[in-house]
Amino acid sequence: MLAAFSRNEKIKRQIHSEPEETQRTKEIIAVVFGLCLIGNALLFVPQAMAVWRKKSDEGISLITFGGFCVLEAVSVAHGL
Repeated sequence: MLAAFSRNEKIKRQIHSEPEETQRTKEIIAVVFGLCLIGNALLFVPQAMAVWRKKSDEGISLITFGGFCVLEAVSVAHGL
């Protein structure tokens, strides 16, 4: 338990010792990630409704598919 506590303290010190520019970059990525989650939902709803109505995946938007790919890339960047 003590090892985990000291590890957490070490991580906290590393975070606080990061340059301001690095912290700002992480904050920007976090905000963009949050906006992308909203965008993901907004892109998905019309496509899901179209598939539901037509009972077919014909005509699914390539723009939407591209949007999902971009959102996934941002998710990976956020995870790093």
